[in-house]
Amino acid sequence: MKPALTSICLALLAAGSLSACGEKSEPDLKSLASQYRQQQEQAILGDYSGTLHQKGEKPFTVEATVGSLNEPSKNPVHYTSIDCSGTWTYTKLEGGTYFFRERISKGKSERCKGTGTVKLIPQGANQYGYVFRGGGVTSEGTLQRSG
Repeated sequence: MKPALTSICLALLAAGSLSACGEKSEPDLKSLASQYRQQQEQAILGDYSGTLHQKGEKPFTVEATVGSLNEPSKNPVHYTSIDCSGTWTYTKLEGGTYFFRERISKGKSERCKGTGTVKLIPQGANQYGYVFRGGGVTSEGTLQRSG
């Protein structure tokens, strides 16, 4: 190395900027992991519809929007034939499965349970397995991205 370049590299090394001397800087793994997780979480945003099955009920349709991971009011859900509506609150992403807390605010009756957990499990391009559990009820089906 020429003396001038050596002096510059030594000065950069002392300042903690060794990468400017041709050394590769290490990626910030926490930052990369956080970015990847955010991308995975954002992937669920959209409009969905599907047919669900629940013991004691004829198959019924669900329409939902996941518009925000932070604002439940932007995540409306409506079960058409049983006429129940509410919102989903995003709680976590675990092993590729998205978890939401469902709160029914309209149509509370024996057919509309107040709260429960919704799991959306990726099953391919724009398709998710749906599982609801709460109030002694389990509903299952498949949702398709509709928007």
